[in-house]
Amino acid sequence: DKLPTFDELRAKLLEEDARRLNQHQKSADVAQAEQNLAKEQTLISNTGSQQNKRPIDQHKHTTDKCHTCGRALKTKKDSKREKIPRTE
Repeated sequence: DKLPTFDELRAKLLEEDARRLNQHQKSADVAQAEQNLAKEQTLISNTGSQQNKRPIDQHKHTTDKCHTCGRALKTKKDSKREKIPRTE
């Protein structure tokens, strides 16, 4: 058996380097994809929770007016306030 030449060894090492680099790149791509997925899931869950929240102006406890006749409508806070305590 003859020993491998310098060029053969060099080619083998370059091949090995390329393989390792490719493997490293794949794992980096997987890590990046996982990060992107996590960001997207966070975004989606934030969007979902924002849809459940009322707009800020609806949080004000003022009397709203009826869109058709303009009469003042009672809000939840008003109806709670008007309860008369029982006297027995």
